[in-house]
Amino acid sequence: MCGGAPADRHHHFWSCPVAQALVTTISTVLQGWQPTAAPLALDSIWLCRPPAGLHRGVWEVVCLAAIEAMDHGRRRMYALSTAPATPSQPASILSTAARSARKTFWCLLADFVALRCAPASWREQLPAGHPFISFDVASDSFVVDGPAAVAPEQQ
Repeated sequence: MCGGAPADRHHHFWSCPVAQALVTTISTVLQGWQPTAAPLALDSIWLCRPPAGLHRGVWEVVCLAAIEAMDHGRRRMYALSTAPATPSQPASILSTAARSARKTFWCLLADFVALRCAPASWREQLPAGHPFISFDVASDSFVVDGPAAVAPEQQ
């Protein structure tokens, strides 16, 4: 589907346009938080190496959600490309799969927060504005922070 790229782990979880759409979304959130941050590298996600200043636990949740969302996008793209319905243009399939991967990513973070999986010790460590997940004092709960910083077409 992606133009002859080898279907290996590196492709599915980094260089595929669907995976790169999610990497761009994560990078956009990080750049909004630290404009001078280095570009997001493959090992930052694969090895859960958090960018400087980002809470390690939150980054681990982000990485797990990212890998799952990339896999979801890959499976979605395959399902769309093999569906017996009217044939779609490859660009349309890629766009739909990328959008689905981004949405899955944010939904996984929202599930983590809604299920109250974050340890109470994170409360003091995640101030308002911390990317991806922060603690909201007014509601006395963790919240997902990030989608507002991302353009609607990237969510």
